[in-house]
Amino acid sequence: MGNRWRQRGVIIPPLAELPLITVTTALETMSWAAVQWKVDSGRWQRFHQGVYITHSGPVDWPTRAVAGWLSVTRPSTAEIHRLSKEPGYLLEQRLAGLGGWSAAYVEGLTTDEPEVVELVVPRRRSPAVPEGVRLTRSDLPMVRANLWLPRTSIESTVIMLAAREDTDSTLALVGRALQDRKTTMTRLAGELSRWTRHPAGCWLPEVLTSDNDGAEGTLELRWARDVEQAHGIPPASRQARQLIGGVGCRHDLTYDEGPPAHRARRLPLSRSRPGANRPQEGQRNGGLRALAIALRLERGR
Repeated sequence: MGNRWRQRGVIIPPLAELPLITVTTALETMSWAAVQWKVDSGRWQRFHQGVYITHSGPVDWPTRAVAGWLSVTRPSTAEIHRLSKEPGYLLEQRLAGLGGWSAAYVEGLTTDEPEVVELVVPRRRSPAVPEGVRLTRSDLPMVRANLWLPRTSIESTVIMLAAREDTDSTLALVGRALQDRKTTMTRLAGELSRWTRHPAGCWLPEVLTSDNDGAEGTLELRWARDVEQAHGIPPASRQARQLIGGVGCRHDLTYDEGPPAHRARRLPLSRSRPGANRPQEGQRNGGLRALAIALRLERGR
């Protein structure tokens, strides 16, 4: 079963559509000897303890993710039946969800398929860790249990990964989440405030300000932190659109007002045709009173 992509993300098929069965469900309709025969004959694969794949071929990532989640949560037969009909059904007492890069992959914050399935469980729980699963025991990440597959919120995913990734990787995650309008700087800052002693707490709050809403990548966020904030430049207007000579342009950063030292000629960045980024005559805008900086970003488009 191939990945079914939505806009920058992976759809996890409902449990009833996956080639998965738990031993508790299997034993409702067959004997233990029959289960063993299916495994020994190669018709099924024993994937995790109590979880089987009902074919002998390769196992795709969504199936691996659900198999790991089932192995860790150990739902009852009744809960499995309900999950098959209601993918968003909440298992309150065994709440676990995708976290880290696995949650980021499903949400489209990365296109790199994770080698292991990352799961987050409450600190009070100590489940066995299946092979191919990375488990984090923490009460800090917010798990969205109303989604299938349950996973950490966008904000928790970004802040969780920021605790172990370098600066550029963190800024890239923030930029991607903002670019897709999945979150805002205010929400990310609110999430960070819950994580005491966060490794990035010494610099990340300076980036997660409402002035930087609309930034769409590492370069723009670095510009905001290392240039605007460091040198006292008033925040720019971001992703401003303008029609120049019938050509649609979008400026990543536009400074309509600012100190004289920072005033310069307007440089339009066109998203409509190549070569439209050259300065055009008659765009001095009242004596060089505006500055638009076109930052070329790798937008994955």
